[in-house]
Amino acid sequence: MARVEVPAWLEEVADRDLYRRNAFRISGLAVTATLRAVRRRVSEVRAAETLETDGFIGAWERRMLWEQAYRHWHMVLADDGCWRWLDERIHVLDDPRLRAVSGTALREALPAALLEIHAGIAVDAAQRQGDEARA
Repeated sequence: MARVEVPAWLEEVADRDLYRRNAFRISGLAVTATLRAVRRRVSEVRAAETLETDGFIGAWERRMLWEQAYRHWHMVLADDGCWRWLDERIHVLDDPRLRAVSGTALREALPAALLEIHAGIAVDAAQRQGDEARA
């Protein structure tokens, strides 16, 4: 499989905190929520977000979350309807920041971006374990 370069617009947002700072995950809102609803809900849950640290999530729970995330990403990448919906959503939003974005480009770049994020998280976890073992 040929290596796909991750576009700059995706690299800017696809980092190790992608899941933690995702407004829809934090708020529990649907991706079709209005900007006003997102802002209102995010303001309601800011305090709860500060409590969500690795110290409150056990290793077993973390593994289950990663497995669930992997299954969901796999389903998304395989679902042509999802990408058609994304293209339509980008069109409807008519947001100037999204003019350079297409579902096709995102679909091609997403696996590489996710692998880079997950590899970085795994390296960080291994380093923490090594630091704890040496302490």
